[in-house]
Amino acid sequence: MANTFYEIKKNDQYNSNEVYFNGKPSEEVRNALKGLKMRWNRAKCCWYGYATENAIISAITCNTAADDFGGTVSDGYLGATAWNGNHSGKYLHGKELSKAVRESFKIAGVKGVSVSCKTYAGGQNLTITVKVNSSDFISESEFVANYQVCTSGWIYTSLKGECIHVDEYFGRMTAEEQQKTREVAARCEYQKYTQREQSLNQYYLSEYKMFTPEFAAKLQLINRIILSYNYDDSNGMVDYFNTNFYYSIYTKPESK
Repeated sequence: MANTFYEIKKNDQYNSNEVYFNGKPSEEVRNALKGLKMRWNRAKCCWYGYATENAIISAITCNTAADDFGGTVSDGYLGATAWNGNHSGKYLHGKELSKAVRESFKIAGVKGVSVSCKTYAGGQNLTITVKVNSSDFISESEFVANYQVCTSGWIYTSLKGECIHVDEYFGRMTAEEQQKTREVAARCEYQKYTQREQSLNQYYLSEYKMFTPEFAAKLQLINRIILSYNYDDSNGMVDYFNTNFYYSIYTKPESK
């Protein structure tokens, strides 16, 4: 299904989602859609049901050939590890790179993502901004209940930057004080991501626990698509840098 496009449309009349393919999807994808209780509408030539858009995207992409947006790992410069994405051989730059990544998002059915590329002497940087809706977050109460404070550095207790050091938290606070501080810190972090544009660390996407599993899967797919266009034979230990581009991923909450 490497070249199969699909589009998800909202059916406002029934408050459902419809999935239109430009070709017949694989048996794996069809079974995944059936697993979401999606059904085939012969008259409209689409799959329809009440699964969320992110759940549909996850079902389709997780059952699409992994090498579509994959790559290979090999021995790199002076003992480092090199990465070569499946599309990196094109060595795209600037607007061409942005266009190619944007087109791959379209192929994968990923919506609500903007792509821009800034070039500079000796390199370029992709900026990916992902729109986040309120439904893409778990509840604040669930996040607070499962939140764990960091074990090093600072614990932020307000959006204005107020914080305490972990040494104070673990070394001087009573159990009751720790519990109150943990809850305040959890609400602060939750509000930060639900109210403000935030930069994500692409190496630790699984650590952002405020997102739903479906949106977390969407972020992983976005990251995988980006990497499929990159190569990286750098070795930071010897200050040797050889990569097609650097990139940043941001989440932008919907306007209230």
